[in-house]
Amino acid sequence: MKYIVIGLGGFGASLAQYLTNMGHEVIAIDNRMEKVDFYKDKITHTICMDATDLHTLGGLPIKDTDMIVVAIGEEHGASIMCAANLKTLGAKKIIGRAISSVHETVLHAIGVETIIRPEKESARKWSKKLSNKHLEETFELNREYSITEVRVPKKYDGKTIAEVDFRNNYNLVALTTAKEREINSPLGGHRMNKEVYGVAQNNTVLHMGDIIVVYGKNRDIEKFLHS
Repeated sequence: MKYIVIGLGGFGASLAQYLTNMGHEVIAIDNRMEKVDFYKDKITHTICMDATDLHTLGGLPIKDTDMIVVAIGEEHGASIMCAANLKTLGAKKIIGRAISSVHETVLHAIGVETIIRPEKESARKWSKKLSNKHLEETFELNREYSITEVRVPKKYDGKTIAEVDFRNNYNLVALTTAKEREINSPLGGHRMNKEVYGVAQNNTVLHMGDIIVVYGKNRDIEKFLHS
């Protein structure tokens, strides 16, 4: 896929590098030449330009790009102006980064449908993880549903998926299981490697300390975590 990432702060630069490493074509834009030079060998393309200027922005392949991420955060005015220009130029899909509720509201008002708030989302994720020892990772599909990694508690050690009966007891779907193993690193240290066992079956046996991945409503996942 083809992406444009505007703003090479901490979030934008990391996102552009991850997308590049995944094999996507990425055009990263910033108005600071030092940022553009620093990332030129780490991102597919880097360009120094003012994304708030409609004429300059129009020189980019806006309509041929699958997704454009406005990663500008701190400069509300620049973020909003850039997003408005992209709408004018007919961008297919715009994702905006917001750092406040007001910023988010304005981006929605000018037609940016998808808003991300990395700091808030990260804080919410870590608050969940720190408050429950069984929670490992969670991926929120929307405000209501998530896919979550949970440590198998002692009371389910040796039980099968069918015996736990996630569907009827918790209104959840068990997707897969995984085990972490310690392996030797090339530098002589140790690291944990996660082995995923494929789609969970009714006869899949759970072991305390292993990971089970479940899907369902956030409130049902919370009930399961605290059961």
